[in-house]
Amino acid sequence: MAKATRYKTKLYLLGEPVTVLTGSKLPSLRMTLGLFLHHHIKLKQTIRKSSAVTITEIAKFWLKARLPIKDHQHCQTKLEKVFEEWKPLKKNKGRTNSTTQLSKEVDFVSKLDDLFDVAHVNALTSPSVLQEDKDFFLAQHEKGKRG
Repeated sequence: MAKATRYKTKLYLLGEPVTVLTGSKLPSLRMTLGLFLHHHIKLKQTIRKSSAVTITEIAKFWLKARLPIKDHQHCQTKLEKVFEEWKPLKKNKGRTNSTTQLSKEVDFVSKLDDLFDVAHVNALTSPSVLQEDKDFFLAQHEKGKRG
């Protein structure tokens, strides 16, 4: 059985796939998409099943932060849209001389380390959410996800 090299295991524009979410911050788009692609490509699950498993894992972090999230089906749709945005970038990766391809890649990469926001619409206005949790959520929205 042939071993996979690092080049073959790396995901285009993302780096290494994520097998488990770790850390004390809310998951970024890079972590979320990396986990989704691990389930979809490596474990050969369908897109819908991969997004369902990924959103279930992400929901645990949002639950720890005591922040309400949208319904799982809406979160899954958002994740699948990001995947649909990533697919043509990967498909056209050989067109690095194209200014259109380069600008799309730069736009996509600039969003990767931002928060994958699945917060409920009323997360900041809900009286059940503590001020400390609201401050944490706002800090996670900043560039670089300050903790």
